[in-house]
Amino acid sequence: MFESEFERRLHAVSRVRAGETVVAAARSVGRSEQWLHKWLRRFEIDGEQGLRDRSRAPHHGPAATSAEIVAKVLEVQGLEPLPSLSTIERILRRAGRTARPKRQRSSERHRPRPQAVGPAVVQQSDWVGPRYLARRLAFYSLDTVDVGGGGAAAGQFGDRRMEHAASFMTDVAWPTLGIPRVAQVDNAFALARPRFANPFNVFVRACLLFGVEVVVAPPNELGWMNHVESFNALWQARTIRRHRYGSVEEVAASSGRFIDYYMHRRPHPALTVARNGSRFPAEVIEQARNRLRLPPQGFTLEVYRHRDDRIRLPIARGRLTFLRRVHDEGWIDAGGVKVPVGGRYAGLCVAATVLTVRQRVRVRLDGKVITEYPFLFPGRAVAP
Repeated sequence: MFESEFERRLHAVSRVRAGETVVAAARSVGRSEQWLHKWLRRFEIDGEQGLRDRSRAPHHGPAATSAEIVAKVLEVQGLEPLPSLSTIERILRRAGRTARPKRQRSSERHRPRPQAVGPAVVQQSDWVGPRYLARRLAFYSLDTVDVGGGGAAAGQFGDRRMEHAASFMTDVAWPTLGIPRVAQVDNAFALARPRFANPFNVFVRACLLFGVEVVVAPPNELGWMNHVESFNALWQARTIRRHRYGSVEEVAASSGRFIDYYMHRRPHPALTVARNGSRFPAEVIEQARNRLRLPPQGFTLEVYRHRDDRIRLPIARGRLTFLRRVHDEGWIDAGGVKVPVGGRYAGLCVAATVLTVRQRVRVRLDGKVITEYPFLFPGRAVAP
């Protein structure tokens, strides 16, 4: 399941940060609670880098420098003025005596995040679960957070079908928070189907139908969905960890009370009166209500339900963007399509945008197009 110990540690830490207990997260990766506490401490100090193996080389090596090198150092000791280290490095490089340092692949560089400057610009959505009621009955919560406006919506379901996610957006989240320009999600919302590169499930199609760009965060990386993950933790602490429930309906009622408190009576730490006009998400969203796009009155996805009991939506003109770390061999996986990018970009995060009207995927790094590739699907994109 995991290609390396780093991935195992990252997976376990991510589950805890999303609200799962340490015991459950450790059990999910086949490790002990003490093991996970160790890596949580390292993550708090050094971030993702702290989850990697540390060098076992000795910190002190008194015999590491040869006598010949020591003699050379002493030989130039009296040289005046002594060149700087950068000058010495430049001289050696020109003489071909040293290699040019490799480009740093820091996790904080080249992160093409959507920017939110107000309500209904960027919204993040994430599944919480499975969580369990009495008699081990599983349920899921779908949580959506408006990054710029601070508002939130949540819905509870017996399973994690994309039909639930699509209907939740059009019936609950968007009428409350507004239709965003960007819906940021993880890979659970846009998985390629077997035998055909088709990430256009009903959730993605519903977003495109309303002119929303779907942005899919990189797999197994922290920090991309931090707004909704922070909300997930608070939602769980104030609902399912405080009470015992006998049905999903009871969870939904408790969740509704929490959402009312979160929107109207809890000052949001990221909102200020000077910048936003209020510290309460409901008031910030209401002030922008005349500028928000909302679903048409009475709209429902049920009109698209066919005889086979499935909601079937067309693919609309729009954008589906995958944020992806370039593989060491110079390629990325964009919704089931293997896109060659180039080995010189290995380790960097690029934005691979599927343009449905052209059926092509366009790859950008720092806003600059570095390659394009076909991305074919049956039929043609319709107007949103």
